[in-house]
Amino acid sequence: MTANGLRQVLAVGLRLAEKVHALGDVRFWVSPLPRARQTASILSDAWDVPFDRFVPEPALVERAYGEWEGLSLPEIQQNLPEQHAANASDPWAYAMPGGESRRDLADRLATWLERLEKDATHVVVAHIRPATFVSIRSASVEG
Repeated sequence: MTANGLRQVLAVGLRLAEKVHALGDVRFWVSPLPRARQTASILSDAWDVPFDRFVPEPALVERAYGEWEGLSLPEIQQNLPEQHAANASDPWAYAMPGGESRRDLADRLATWLERLEKDATHVVVAHIRPATFVSIRSASVEG
C-alpha cells in the first residue's frame, strides 16, 4: 500500500470511528489477502477493535484473473485478442483461462452473504469488486 493509501485508510477509519462504536455488537470480516489485512489492521487501530476480531474470509478475495493477472487492458488487447473479444462479447459470463467470470464472483459472494447472521451488523474489508458487490447486495436487501 502506498503512503497515500495509508493516509486514506486512516482518514476513513477516523471518520467512521464513532459510527462503528455506535453499532454495538459488530462482526468484522476481511479478505485474507495482504493489502486487505493491512487495511483492516489500520482500521482496527482507528476503531480500537482488536485485530483478531477481523475474521479472514476466503470468499472475499479479489476476482481471479488467471492468465490476465498483472496485465493491462492494452496488453490483453494486443497479446490475447481472442480472449479480449470473448470478454467484450459477454463480460458477465466470460472467465479468462485460469480465472473466474463476474458471474462466478457474484455467486461466490452471494453464497457467503447468505450464510451471515441476518440480525447482526457486519463490517467487511475487501477489494473493490467484492466490496462493490457486497455493498450493492446489502443496499438491495435493506431497501
